[in-house]
Amino acid sequence: MNTEQLIKMVNEFLDGELPKEKENSLFAGLGNDETAREYFKKLNSLKFVTNEMTETFPQKLDMKILTGLKDKAPVSPFHLIKSRSITYVSLLLLFMSLLTGYYLFEQTNIKKEELLIAKAKIEQQEKLINLVMTNQLSPVTVYPAYENEIIIKADL
Repeated sequence: MNTEQLIKMVNEFLDGELPKEKENSLFAGLGNDETAREYFKKLNSLKFVTNEMTETFPQKLDMKILTGLKDKAPVSPFHLIKSRSITYVSLLLLFMSLLTGYYLFEQTNIKKEELLIAKAKIEQQEKLINLVMTNQLSPVTVYPAYENEIIIKADL
């Protein structure tokens, strides 16, 4: 029998749960296993000391406890809110900070999109300025279709 089984049997024996048939095998195992024997000695001495130190409680102690519980007034909801005000304030601040963070995140995304649009316009204008500065524009052709109308067409 191994040490763990013997320790389990010692616990059952000291609790009064070990069947009488197994007591002989327990004591035989304790004779062979030093660790289990030391465990049995320590628990047995602890049980002996605790049995000697039993204090007697007053007979009316139960009644005092029960009547003390009955006499307590019910707690009002206002008192519960007051006692947990720090928790509620903390939760409110957390909720407000989450909303603020979400709002700032959305505003950042909007500004990012506006910045990308502005960047695309600037790049387009930069290309046009480079074409004008380097004279790489194609020639302009003017075709009058009617007497008073002038159409100007640029090939870009």
